[in-house]
This record gives sequence, structure tokens and C-alpha cells, in this order.
Amino acid sequence: MEIINFYKGFEREPKIELVQMNKQGNIKKILELWIGYFDEIVEKIKPNENGQWEGVPLFYHTETGWYDDENWKCSDLILFYEQLRQIKDNIYDEKVKKIYSELIMTVDNCVINQDDLYFRYK
Repeated sequence: MEIINFYKGFEREPKIELVQMNKQGNIKKILELWIGYFDEIVEKIKPNENGQWEGVPLFYHTETGWYDDENWKCSDLILFYEQLRQIKDNIYDEKVKKIYSELIMTVDNCVINQDDLYFRYK
């Protein structure tokens, strides 16, 4: 299991973990993020063409999903991947770019390997 920590230095603040898990229930990767980094990335995702939030941003903006369920499963990885891909050129901070790259690679690996992605808000 691989653990990537972008939470160090923020130990007294909220964090979110993105957990890549295979169908057998084995954790392959945990991406630990300070919630501020996650906020900065997800807030760049725009509503769809009808002006509606969908997928991960919907749960983010309505404070549901991982806020309600400590092991919340992302049900639409392909949509989340596409949403992340669309904001690639809108991230300017070098640290956030590194985190973004790790996040999109994790989501892409879940799609390719048919793994699940769980969100844990702590």
C-alpha cells in the first residue's frame, strides 16, 4: 500500500483521504490531503452546461457524501476524471499542481484498473 501525504504541517486542521481500493477490498493507495488543497482544486470545477453541479463537485458544494459517510464511494470516476482534466490549465500554484497531478493520476488509475475510490473526511 502506498501512502502519499499532503497533510503534513496541517495536523490540527481537517483533512480528506482519497483511498484507492481494488474489488477484493485491498487498499492500494491513500492520498492524504489538507482540506484547503482539496478545496482549491474542486472549486475550480465548473457546473455542467445546464448550470448544475454533478458528481464530486455536487457533493462538495452541498456538503454531503464524504461529510455524511466516513467511507464514501465515488460513483462516477469517469466524470470526476473528466472534470479534473478540464481544470488542468487553471492551477498555478506549484504545490497545488503537484497535488493535482497526484489526484488525477489516482483517479485515472482507478478507472483503468476498475478500482474503487473512497473519500474519508477527518
